[in-house]
Amino acid sequence: MFWQGGVKVRINVSDVDSDDSQLVDYFEYDYRIENVGFNQTVATERKMEISGNRPIEQTRLSFGISVFCDQHYYGHDCSIKCVGQNGCDGHYSCDDKGKKVCRPGWSGPECTEQINEGEADCRVYIDRPELGASSWTGTYNCSTQQAVVPIALNLTTTDGNIAINGYITFGSTHTLITGTFAHVAKLLVVQTPSDLKYREMGLVYTSAELNLFLTTPRTFDGFIAFSGDTRIVCGAHFSRQDGD
Repeated sequence: MFWQGGVKVRINVSDVDSDDSQLVDYFEYDYRIENVGFNQTVATERKMEISGNRPIEQTRLSFGISVFCDQHYYGHDCSIKCVGQNGCDGHYSCDDKGKKVCRPGWSGPECTEQINEGEADCRVYIDRPELGASSWTGTYNCSTQQAVVPIALNLTTTDGNIAINGYITFGSTHTLITGTFAHVAKLLVVQTPSDLKYREMGLVYTSAELNLFLTTPRTFDGFIAFSGDTRIVCGAHFSRQDGD
């Protein structure tokens, strides 16, 4: 039932004895308000003080009253229903007027139209929840004194679960990588073999590990950690190559 603009309130005041109850006064109030709050948090409470109806020694009552819509209902009369979705029926939340607000990467009246290369563009994935075969180029940097180093990442195959394989190239090194891609967290973790023998900043490193978050369908951000004589962690950024 929608809000009709008002409500009539009646409160009886009784004198209750052990064996009897006698009506001694009553309150009647016709409360009117045109625009209600869309939830309890934003509803305005109106402070009221009313008098009873008996002719002498009238009873007085102080109280507060606020009107707001049930959950998922909006509008001045609570007649607009909006339930946020993130599935086959749409991808949206609801604003304070009950209007659908599309989630990032979606558009259209029901937010069912995927924006090309938007945040919801799933072409970066194959038909399973793993990262698909793709090529990425980027850079890493280990200190403010070091120039950025070009790096390339080629993801080739998966095993049908979450494991992923590929190759990585930095400097004159080209080596195999294996690891996993966590679809929900959008986290790619891959390692090189332990016989890398890569020289960086005068030291020799025998392995490398990449921890990268898929921040958009076409970008990875994170770090590459080299281990060997010591361990260094370098910031890394990758972009998906056009055409993949």
